Amino acid sequence: GQAGSILWTLAVLVPRSAGSALIRPSLSGLASILAPVGHQGKAMGVFRSAESLGRTIGPLGGAYLYWSAGHAAAYIVLGFLLFCTGILCTRIRS
Repeated sequence: GQAGSILWTLAVLVPRSAGSALIRPSLSGLASILAPVGHQGKAMGVFRSAESLGRTIGPLGGAYLYWSAGHAAAYIVLGFLLFCTGILCTRIRS
């Protein structure tokens, strides 16, 4: 019934929220560290803007792709984008 779906929703959302809470400060620190001296404020502004834009466009684009091209296409395209992001992450200088 209804209670079962609420429990499953919570079971998925709690770890997702915890992961987000743990990674966001680290990503903000990384963006600041990688920015040239004197440009940390600009880098943080761009980083936060891109993050907000991604949280807005990502679900909309994913849902559109899912409903217009099917679930297989959505998983393939979004998996490819995730793969590309992983490749870009390996190129970050230490």
